[in-house]
Amino acid sequence: MKTQFKIYSLFMVFLLIAMSCSDDGDSFTPSASDIMVNIDENPNNGQSIGTVATNLTGTLVYSISSQNPANAFAINSSTGEITINDSSKFNYEETVTLEAIISVTNSEQNATSTVSVTLNDIDDIWYFLSSSRDAYLTAENDTWITVTENEYNQLSENLMQITKNGTSDDEFNTNSTFSNGSGNYTWFNDNGRTIPSSSYLIAFKLNSWSNNAASTQVKISTSESTGPYMAMGSVLPEYNSGNRYFVYKGANSATPNESYISVFASVAIGAKSLSSSIYRYANGNSDVLTNADGGFVILYQGLSTTVKQWD
Repeated sequence: MKTQFKIYSLFMVFLLIAMSCSDDGDSFTPSASDIMVNIDENPNNGQSIGTVATNLTGTLVYSISSQNPANAFAINSSTGEITINDSSKFNYEETVTLEAIISVTNSEQNATSTVSVTLNDIDDIWYFLSSSRDAYLTAENDTWITVTENEYNQLSENLMQITKNGTSDDEFNTNSTFSNGSGNYTWFNDNGRTIPSSSYLIAFKLNSWSNNAASTQVKISTSESTGPYMAMGSVLPEYNSGNRYFVYKGANSATPNESYISVFASVAIGAKSLSSSIYRYANGNSDVLTNADGGFVILYQGLSTTVKQWD
């Protein structure tokens, strides 16, 4: 009987040891889910990327250990939801993939999650338009489309590497004497505000003194300020007096070197008195501007960029 008890006791010891070893093999490992998503570039601040899941229990605290680029993401420390913190970081032309490392803790245990966001390239010109989106989408390449002042400014402020050509904002908006340049002339402000090499001209504005203006053309010279000038795309859509704004569809060829922007205005175009300004001109829709004068700035401006941000 004692022998049987000893054998039983030894069996229980071995069983407890085996169970202990089994428990060690099934020990708890803290973990947190990774988030890998594709989204369109230019998202809105606050847009949700996803929520980190974890097998940790208790009161949890979520935080961002690191992220690239800096300040791109934000996290809800209580729920683990990842959101867009700075939408300007989500620019396909600058960064295709953005990443962050997330830490989760219940004060005793920790887990780590990786967040990876890959951006889809979209047409940034289309994105920063509003009421003119449909017109832009349906337009043929090498066509100018009428847009609003706000849309023009949105492109100016949000597209990368923008240069303002022909006339600066200060010159365009100066409170000096307001007059007009005669219609049926080609005009060029010879003030050093040129189109940089390897640039795309994507938008244009001018001040008109007439209604029902037609046949106006934006022109570029890739060699000299005197020309020769070539028309860029179609004529501008018909427009009335006042400040008028346009976007170019399908800019696919960059300037080979520093270039010059002029305008053939079929009707009177706005001008302002500016003693330091020199302008060139020629009668009619001319490719060569041999005449020069000073004291006025012709009110037109182009937007160009060295980074292609559209299809």
